[in-house]
Amino acid sequence: MPGRRPESAVDPGKIGGLLAATGGVARFTILEVVRSRLPVAAMVLLVVGESLGMLIGSVGLGEAELNRVALVGAGWRLAAVLLVGVMVVVGTAREINDRMTVLLLSLPIPRSVWFFGRFLGFSGVALGLALLFGAGLSPFVPWDQVVLWGGTLGCELLLVVGMGLFFTLGLGRLVPSLLAVVGCYLFSRSLETLILLASGPLPEYMSLPDRVVVGVLTAVGVVLPRLGEAFAGTSWLVYHDGHWGDLLPVLRESGLSLLVFLGAGLLDLHRKDC
Repeated sequence: MPGRRPESAVDPGKIGGLLAATGGVARFTILEVVRSRLPVAAMVLLVVGESLGMLIGSVGLGEAELNRVALVGAGWRLAAVLLVGVMVVVGTAREINDRMTVLLLSLPIPRSVWFFGRFLGFSGVALGLALLFGAGLSPFVPWDQVVLWGGTLGCELLLVVGMGLFFTLGLGRLVPSLLAVVGCYLFSRSLETLILLASGPLPEYMSLPDRVVVGVLTAVGVVLPRLGEAFAGTSWLVYHDGHWGDLLPVLRESGLSLLVFLGAGLLDLHRKDC
């Protein structure tokens, strides 16, 4: 009939409703994190890091300034990862244990709305932490190196958010999920080192078992990110040797790994009987 919209056309009103619902879940997630006193913990860590940096810098050694920036940056990186990991796992596990997830998923909205709403909310907080700790380094490090360090730290924290959602939805319990996130993160941090150790000093003379191990680790590295110096590298803070071209492989690797974690988590959520 004239003027009748094809059945395959997408209803703009429905899309707007889904986006509004996703935004509502994201805002609720951010509010939940704020009420959990995580911002207070982040500010305390920022002040402690600045205080320790001033203490180290007051030592009359030639390398004191370099040691201060390196130690403070590494400490804030680890603190941000732990804060984000605990935030995602505890928040998601509490909803599962309180049966809030069952209630929300029983509403007439797609499950992906809840999933991506939680992801956006947690991601907003994670990027805020990266911005906060990056700003804390700005008095001691050139601005371009701070942007590189903070940007790659943000990518790393987004990966931790994806890990937390995936493992918590799959395992459903607090302690196993937290251990899985920590184990996956540590394995990703040490993946490049493990490949180098397995290759040995003479890669062309590797034995067959060593080649198998290197092949398996390399294949795993296609899915898992290699969270080495490419992410929030300490050398950028100390020697200021970072370049804008370093961002491209980080964005590519973190984007691919994040898609894997989000896709697996969403698939696991859809197969649940809620």
